[in-house]
Amino acid sequence: MTAQTTLQDGLARIRLRFMDKLQDYLVDMEAFAANPTHTYSQSAEAALFALHKIAGTAAPLGFADLGIAAKETEDMLRADLSASRLAPSTLDACHAVCHASRDILHTSM
Repeated sequence: MTAQTTLQDGLARIRLRFMDKLQDYLVDMEAFAANPTHTYSQSAEAALFALHKIAGTAAPLGFADLGIAAKETEDMLRADLSASRLAPSTLDACHAVCHASRDILHTSM
């Protein structure tokens, strides 16, 4: 087995783990989007955590657009919650990240 093959196999395993976690993150983001709140709550915290994890992991695994969108949405949501408001654009961005996540899961499975 070559070093290249070993690296590719390792990345494939990491990518599969990410896909598995992405399903969980999607559940958390959709739960928040279905019942949004302008204050810190369990669902808001779960959505922030999911967005943060996606933002940090997606790009290195080949999903740069998803990573960028997740980071932007995380920043928007964190700012809105700190200001005790929820802008419609933040909720739209959350829905967009959910949609992109579903697309990736659908095409990669």
